[in-house]
Amino acid sequence: MNGHEAALRLLSHRARSENEMRTRLGMRGIAPAIIEEEIVRLRDAGLLDDEQFARAWVEDRKRFAPRGRRMLRYELLGRGIEPGIGRCRHGRHR
Repeated sequence: MNGHEAALRLLSHRARSENEMRTRLGMRGIAPAIIEEEIVRLRDAGLLDDEQFARAWVEDRKRFAPRGRRMLRYELLGRGIEPGIGRCRHGRHR
């Protein structure tokens, strides 16, 4: 399976952060250069967007598994999302 097929298969299950995608493709033995090419390709196609991922993650957690802000930040950091992504202008998570 090539990098593109592997990435699309991963995305077919759920949205991923760029960091998650790098990690999962690396675990499948995809070469680092191919992984980076695929990250750019997916980002350009709108299939990989850390900001959108963070917003969706926070909204999902609010609905199905409520967490405090600190715990949400911790979970997002664990998925490679930098602090501040997914926040609205007022400093609160959407």
